[in-house]
Amino acid sequence: MQLTKPQYKIVMREFCNQLRRIRLKIQKQDSEHIIINTADQLSLNKTLINSLSQEDAHCIGYIAGYEHALQKK
Repeated sequence: MQLTKPQYKIVMREFCNQLRRIRLKIQKQDSEHIIINTADQLSLNKTLINSLSQEDAHCIGYIAGYEHALQKK
């Protein structure tokens, strides 16, 4: 298995009152390109998840799971 430098990183987490979810801003390294979306939407993009550090990928998965559990209550 070859380890590579993450191509994207989480640069901001914010609660969106309108969506009642946390929105994350993901930035491509060495670029101005930014992706803004909810954790559950980001978690569906396997290419993006594989381009993050393990810590950032875990953060997105944790937030998505937590928000999903809150909806079931």
